[in-house]
Amino acid sequence: MNMNQPKSDYIKLFIIWGIVFTGFLVAIFMGPSYLKNLVSKDPHSYFLQGDQYYREGNYHQAIAYFNKAIELKPNDLNYNKSLGMAYQKNNQFDKAIGVFSVILKIEPKNQDLWNLLAWSYYNKSDYSNALVCWEKLAEIAPQASQGFSGMARVYSTQRQWKKAIPNYEKAVAITPSDWNSYYEKGLCYLSLDNNSQAVKDFTKVIEINPKHDDSYYRLGLIEITNKNWDKAVGWLDKAHELAPQNQYYIRDLATAYIHRNKGNDKQKAQSLLKDLLKKNPNDIDALNRLKQLTSQ
Repeated sequence: MNMNQPKSDYIKLFIIWGIVFTGFLVAIFMGPSYLKNLVSKDPHSYFLQGDQYYREGNYHQAIAYFNKAIELKPNDLNYNKSLGMAYQKNNQFDKAIGVFSVILKIEPKNQDLWNLLAWSYYNKSDYSNALVCWEKLAEIAPQASQGFSGMARVYSTQRQWKKAIPNYEKAVAITPSDWNSYYEKGLCYLSLDNNSQAVKDFTKVIEINPKHDDSYYRLGLIEITNKNWDKAVGWLDKAHELAPQNQYYIRDLATAYIHRNKGNDKQKAQSLLKDLLKKNPNDIDALNRLKQLTSQ
């Protein structure tokens, strides 16, 4: 030991060793559960555990841990927002609405919260309040597309196609890559018997998202209506390629082959109908079409 070393250094060493020794005694006599409880009282630890459960789809456990985090830190925006989202995923829409409404009193211009609140109302079929929330979102964030696409969604659900369309148009003007709004707009035009405009929208969907099978299918159905069998086969074959298990795609592609009747189209139709009957032996329509083909 260096006798010239200052006494303050010895005091510091004594304190450090005292802390280490105390921790050692705690670990021995109090047990690991005591240390675990000390750590678990950190709200962020609870939040991280809840977030892990949320990502795994275990929303019940996520809710429990988010609530523990909020008990220790009640005013944390992120903790409360995560709790509301977990309630929403767990189909507890009233509780989600309660959480989001409280936070919005503190953050009245939070775009994400207005969108989440609107979805909670929409998912419980409270369309009037969902519409109010998306209108508010469009008001405070006119540069964001979610408010307009949300309003359009409500109008579409209520079969108010003519009100839905201009809102979808605003949404895609803001976000040109929003293929879902193009798709929904196309469905609105179909409901209004405006097939030519629907074709433009479904074609745009495919341009943005080439793997969207239902847009190919819708285009195929339009060509069946037009009795343009070559185009119908082309669109429906692509839909079937992307989703080979879809029974509607199989049935309507077989129909298009039957009507086109080129080369081995009948054999292709027979093969499709037989495949359909393997999946659903009680499909009377497919059975009758197959009998009709085999009798020719």
